Amino acid sequence: MTITPNRHPEGTPAGGQFAASTHPEPEGISLTTPEPAEELCDECGDEKDDDGTCMNCQCGECGETLNNGEGYDGLCGNCADAEEGGSQIFDMQLRNAEGEYSDFSVNRLDDGHYEVEDGDGNAVLEFYHSGDEEDHDSIQENAVEALNGAGHKVSE
Repeated sequence: MTITPNRHPEGTPAGGQFAASTHPEPEGISLTTPEPAEELCDECGDEKDDDGTCMNCQCGECGETLNNGEGYDGLCGNCADAEEGGSQIFDMQLRNAEGEYSDFSVNRLDDGHYEVEDGDGNAVLEFYHSGDEEDHDSIQENAVEALNGAGHKVSE
């Protein structure tokens, strides 16, 4: 029968000279986790929200960014125009079949009822939108669809 001798000296922790053992930390060393740095808004310097923007740089009405220099009093250009004039909610540039761009405005006539004006302020057509009145993308899609249905052949 073969006897295997112990491979570490008596009185030392198992694992030899490199075995884990308890010892005090050196003075002046701290092993705490640092707090993550606050991310600050590029525009105003306030703390950013979870979505990467801060409330001071968002429209108080629709949540759009205010960093384009339009609007006033905490509202984006579209919402400020709508509040001031009572009906215009946004402008849009659409490309026609020849590839040229034309300006249009979308005005709210009443709940779910809208009007499209050309760049000269002339009423082009009216349409209905049954979705969220603050969802400008959806309203614009309906406006483009209505313009195309009336023969204007435009795209975003």
